[in-house]
This record gives sequence, structure tokens and C-alpha cells, in this order.
Amino acid sequence: MKTVVTMTCWTKRINQMPIFLDYFFATQTKKPDLFYLWLATEEFPDHILPLELLVAIQKYGVILKWIANNEYCHKRWRVYPEHYDDVVISLDEDKRYPNDLVEQSVNCKYITNLYIPRVEQKYENVDLGFCGQCIIPPKTFPMEAYNINYLNDRLEYSPKCDECWLNVFLLKNNIKITTDISLCLPLELGYECSDNDTALYKHIGDDKAKIFMNLVNYMTDKYNFDIDMNKVNRIVNYMNIHSK
Repeated sequence: MKTVVTMTCWTKRINQMPIFLDYFFATQTKKPDLFYLWLATEEFPDHILPLELLVAIQKYGVILKWIANNEYCHKRWRVYPEHYDDVVISLDEDKRYPNDLVEQSVNCKYITNLYIPRVEQKYENVDLGFCGQCIIPPKTFPMEAYNINYLNDRLEYSPKCDECWLNVFLLKNNIKITTDISLCLPLELGYECSDNDTALYKHIGDDKAKIFMNLVNYMTDKYNFDIDMNKVNRIVNYMNIHSK
């Protein structure tokens, strides 16, 4: 079993990636077995990247993965079908994480979010559903979400928001999601970009809660998915809070 870190980035934050890599590899008590960075060719023509990032990629052995079109956060979750039997950790480049995050990740029994939403300057453990920053234990995630039969549905209803798409299948399969407060550090990485115009979730083309609700209704109607609407409504409530 390997520990695998997966991340993505885009043009407005690419200069922050070497900062994150230096911080992450300098502070972790145990290094991951594999570290993936997913980028889109349409955003970086000819695969031209900042020199500082290229140096960091080589220094830390980061595996650079290219796809043709920008799927925003979907890119980083392309890693999961290849690592179904491993621990997969998804991170953001604007956050700090506990120094023993990789070391402790192997102890997680359930999908574990690494984010607590800030509400009125306080951090509250609300029902997030699936969060982009999380730990996924081996043999946990529903591979059904990657079924080619659903590809056109995803491209039409949720082409850029992985949290909306993946939450549907987690709910359908009643997979437990938790938050371990000890693994959460509510601190930014020393630059003001976590919720400004550089945040990926502000560029998905529509309100996240609206996308999610439309997707739930569509998949339940078309495929008779059995989904707990009480859980859906709690996740929608979180999405509405986070978007403010």
C-alpha cells in the first residue's frame, strides 16, 4: 500500500506551487510514496512552466501529469482509479497541513475531510459531504463514479466541479465521510489567495449548490439513484455558506 498525494493547479496560482512544495516536503515527518501534479495543456501551451516550479518538481520527484483540457478540480481525481488500493491524499496549494499528515493518513478508516468551513470567523464541523481536501483510504471510493456510461452526464451537468459529481456517488453508496479535527490546520500558507479570484471553485461557471442540486435531481430521475435528500440539503447548506 502506497501513500499518494494528488494536486492540481492553474494559471492564476501556478507561482504558488513551488512555495507549497518547498513547505510540504520540508515539514512532513514522512514523505508520500508518490506525488502527482495535474495540469492542462490548454492553460499552459507547449507545457511552459515557471522555472521555480520546474526546479521544485525535479527536486522532490513530483510526477507531472498533463491532460488536454482544463477540468479544474476533476484533474486531480483522475489519479484514483490507478490507486484504488492505496491511500490517496488530495491537497490545496494555499493551505498548511499537520506535519504528520502523510504519516497519520494510513490510520484513517473513512474518507476524512481536511477542511472545516469558516462561519462568522469560527470553524464549525458541519456536514460538508465530499471535500476536495481529504484522505481516501484504500478500496473506499466508488469506482462507479468513473464509469464511462456516465461520462456524458458528467460533461453536461458537472464538467468542472468534482465535489458535486463525486458527492452524488458517495451518497448513493452511503459511504461514510468524517472530519478529523486533529488533521485540520485552519491556516493559510502565508499569502492571501484562499478565497479570492484565484480560487478554482469561483470559476466553475455556476453556483456550486445549484450544480449539485440539479445533478442530484437529474441522476435520481434518469438512473433511479436512491439518495438521502436530508443529507443533500445539509451539503447544499454548506455549499451556500462556503460560497459567501
